[in-house]
Amino acid sequence: MLSVTNTTRREHDADQTSARQGPFQQGELAVILVSGRHTFTGSLVLGGQRVLDVLNDRSSAFLRVNKTTVSRSGQTEAFGELQEAVVAKSSVDCLLIENEVHEAPVRRRHSLVNKHPFATFVLLPDYEICGMTMWAVRPDALGLLAPDAPGFFPISPATLWGSSLGEHRASPAAFVNKASVSMISIGKQKR
Repeated sequence: MLSVTNTTRREHDADQTSARQGPFQQGELAVILVSGRHTFTGSLVLGGQRVLDVLNDRSSAFLRVNKTTVSRSGQTEAFGELQEAVVAKSSVDCLLIENEVHEAPVRRRHSLVNKHPFATFVLLPDYEICGMTMWAVRPDALGLLAPDAPGFFPISPATLWGSSLGEHRASPAAFVNKASVSMISIGKQKR
């Protein structure tokens, strides 16, 4: 009985904290996961972390996505809504966020580094992405894809073209799985 009471109290405290902190701090973010010829639209569980930190967290090989709809390329209807889905990170070609607020505010404030935008073009197996990558030093496409580099990298803002998304999809940020990249080109610095 005591553990039930403690759990209930903790859940109540967490609910009260979430209500005060607003929708982002509740730990979920509206996203589209692109995986081969499938797309998953739902709410990525963040747990107060930045999207890139969740994607590059080596302690878990999976992502939790709530209220998920699954669609297949070339089909007009989704398979329906799933309450929760667990998606292997290795199967995700890229993740698109659907709104502007995507950083954990406290983490972002302490990790600002002066960076310069460079035009970037990426080919994935079934999609193309155009956008900007941010660099504090000279761009290094090989370094971005090196075996010891993090598994995902950001392109912000980004536009994704591919058959399952219609003509194209613009996003404030896309997070690309380097294992899915068949080609990357980093152009000149944008001023």
